[in-house]
Amino acid sequence: MQYDSEFQLGTRSLERHVEVTRLIGLLPIVLCATFIASVDGWQSPMVFYIFGTTIGLELILWGLYEVMFTAHPNSRTGERIKRSAPKWFPLIMLIFRYTFFAFTFLVIWKCFVWLGIKPTLWIRITFYMVLIITPVRKLIDKLVSADRKKWADVCIELLKHLHINTLVFFVLGLANAMFLTDKAAIEGVHAGFLLTWLVGVLVVLSSSIILLDYFARYEQHKAK
Repeated sequence: MQYDSEFQLGTRSLERHVEVTRLIGLLPIVLCATFIASVDGWQSPMVFYIFGTTIGLELILWGLYEVMFTAHPNSRTGERIKRSAPKWFPLIMLIFRYTFFAFTFLVIWKCFVWLGIKPTLWIRITFYMVLIITPVRKLIDKLVSADRKKWADVCIELLKHLHINTLVFFVLGLANAMFLTDKAAIEGVHAGFLLTWLVGVLVVLSSSIILLDYFARYEQHKAK
């Protein structure tokens, strides 16, 4: 298995990447605290769940950082953790980083709802797909064995374009919720709505053409 090189033990930038992950974890904490202070947070148990879980993960990450990078003598437990770290540390760091990203976007999602945007089923599906596809693509890229690398490359390419198109569909769903209101039915559709749809359709078409070209070149390479 090949893990992300930025979290490989022994690399010079490892400590810096761990510190960056710790800083990323502060984002959902700050957003949750702001949301709870600004809104009636007790009506949003998910925000409290994210707030508490992120603090817990940050404490675990702080403990790992102290064990892995501090110069003072460690206990026997700390030494055992260090010896076994190459087996699990890179994967754990990937999970921590993408969990922090997911929590950040979930809190932003709650802010959208608080602002009065009613999420349709389409918006919900595309939003959660955007959250899921990125770490799945990363894990496939890093955990797949070398003898299956070709299939992994095809899968990663598919997921990359699926991620782009899903993100576009999510934005278009938000545009529908924001602009297609009762007011728009009376005054007409806003120009920004038409522009958003135009750009979205062009991005989806471009992504589809690039994906088809990739498969055409892949088949030619396979035939050789």
